[in-house]
Amino acid sequence: MQVGKSYSTQILLHSVVWIFFFLAPLLLSPPGDFAKAFLEPNNLLSLILRNGLLIGLFYFNLFYLAPHVLIKKGALLYAVVAIAIIMVISLINWQIHHHLSEPNGPPLPWEKVDRPPMHSMDREMNHMGGPPPMDMPPGRVKPMMFASPVFSSFLLTTLVIIFSTSLFLWEDWKRTKERAREQEFERQNAELAALKLQISPHFLFNTLNNIRWLVRSKSDRAEDSLVKLSQLLRYILYQTTNETVELGRELEHLSGYIELQKMRLTEADTIDFEVSGIAENKTIVPLLLLPIAENLFKHADFSVGQKNSLKIQIDDHRLLVLSENKCLPKTENPEKENSGIGLQNLQKRLRIHYPDKHVLQIATRNDRFYFQLELLIN
Repeated sequence: MQVGKSYSTQILLHSVVWIFFFLAPLLLSPPGDFAKAFLEPNNLLSLILRNGLLIGLFYFNLFYLAPHVLIKKGALLYAVVAIAIIMVISLINWQIHHHLSEPNGPPLPWEKVDRPPMHSMDREMNHMGGPPPMDMPPGRVKPMMFASPVFSSFLLTTLVIIFSTSLFLWEDWKRTKERAREQEFERQNAELAALKLQISPHFLFNTLNNIRWLVRSKSDRAEDSLVKLSQLLRYILYQTTNETVELGRELEHLSGYIELQKMRLTEADTIDFEVSGIAENKTIVPLLLLPIAENLFKHADFSVGQKNSLKIQIDDHRLLVLSENKCLPKTENPEKENSGIGLQNLQKRLRIHYPDKHVLQIATRNDRFYFQLELLIN
């Protein structure tokens, strides 16, 4: 529907411009000559033929010369072809004007016209600006040209080519920009899809191993762990296709992820997870908070006596995420080579979805890692 409206608008705009172009020579003629010029059949026919050639040249250049010669063959060949066409159309329009608009006008350079000798009185009156000699046709309509016919024809033809080429280049620039925007949009969508589905394979491996151990030990937690893992994977695969999700659901699955991660800890009290505030009627980009928790469990030290925390505070349309953990010694962190990837992906998503709506601060002091994200949400 929008495409149809766009084409209809363009057709209307072109029609208005060409009507003005057609009537401009008549409207700008002296008042006494307008009616004569418009009612003179030869003048009207000349105007139609000359403007028809210029209109045809405009669209021939717009739809063929510019896209097929200028873009594909180069500017030099296009300039040669354009100049040749300008000369041909200018000469044709000049001939049309000469033979129709001013059939009794001045002779062409190669034409010889024998005129009777001018009387002395006629020469004197002509010199003083008086009426034309008796042998000149009376009442002839003045030609509808502002300058000499040759120059006017050449100027109009050149302007038509310039405007047509400029319109093509403008439309081509807009199409190129639109294609670049679409490609960037598709690239971002593909990147976001990959980021949404990105989850540490170590997490799955460790979780499945823990569940296997629970099954072998006939623990009642085995079934609950399988349910939590299936819910988390289902959420990642299916619920994240939406642009946003309910904040409550995002926090629910984040809590499930933390519970699964805590299964591998010998000391469960080394991690403190808290959520405060009201999450109802608020939305957030899906899986935005998961990399924060994943980074915490990947690089934190959960040995006896250590304290690590992840706290989320909800206040009206403001979400505050605070994370603090004891850094795992480098020798005890086999995933150090891939450290920081999750947070880098988080920063990319924040720039895409929350430009100018977030403040992210990351710092490391005295072997402790501090993370703070302040986010404006709907």
